[in-house]
Amino acid sequence: MLLFLQEPELTVVQVSSNTAKVFSLVLEEVLPKRLEELLDPFQVKKIRVGLAESVS
Repeated sequence: MLLFLQEPELTVVQVSSNTAKVFSLVLEEVLPKRLEELLDPFQVKKIRVGLAESVS
């Protein structure tokens, strides 16, 4: 599964074909969502930390 995110809100702008199956949603339900609407806060925080570290 691949998610392409737009910062700073981490909005999903593009996904791989298996993403809908992983989230049990149709692609149209995944695409304009923010990552916080798909994952729990702990996971989103880890992703944000990782992104911040990759910029440093």
